[in-house]
Amino acid sequence: ATYRNIGALYEMKLEFDTALEYHQRDLQNTVFELGRESAEAAQTLYNIAAVYWKKQEWGQVVCLFEEALQIRTQLFGAEDPVTEDTRSWLKQAQAMQEKQLTGALDFEVI
Repeated sequence: ATYRNIGALYEMKLEFDTALEYHQRDLQNTVFELGRESAEAAQTLYNIAAVYWKKQEWGQVVCLFEEALQIRTQLFGAEDPVTEDTRSWLKQAQAMQEKQLTGALDFEVI
């Protein structure tokens, strides 16, 4: 949890690359200690996705939210509020990714 807290501090300071480094360390430790399919790993994936959201790197956000959603659905079920929250953020990220891709295509056509 220490790496998670340090990552959150860097995120608040808008130092996203450093925040990602600490969140990745947190994920490595969590996976080592509890496994990739744990609730803690899902939360760390969610935290990493949130940083990528702020960087507007939608492909990364979508992949990470998809993995967090899969884990949370398996652990808590599809109707759990935490699962539903992750699904909602995933849908928003997918919409942003689509908008970005459409905008990129529009730009290329012009």
